[in-house]
Amino acid sequence: MVYVKAIGLVVVATLIAAFQKTRMALPPSYEVARLEQPLEIDGDWDKPAWLAAPTLLITHYMGDEPGFEPVVEAKMQYDSDHLYVIF
Repeated sequence: MVYVKAIGLVVVATLIAAFQKTRMALPPSYEVARLEQPLEIDGDWDKPAWLAAPTLLITHYMGDEPGFEPVVEAKMQYDSDHLYVIF
């Protein structure tokens, strides 16, 4: 019985380690808010829809990490047809 419990603990520990490794291997992401209706594109940060959206600090880059990393803030939202980004 002790042998079975030990095997069970090893299996559980292995599964937990695999899960943690998989979670850590996922690419970085940003959360994006959904809009109920389309947003007029005019570059106005002061619209109620943009004011309600969380500000994202751009920290993830595609490809090689650039030598220069400017501080860039953006806001993103989407509706059923479009992804809206302002920065």
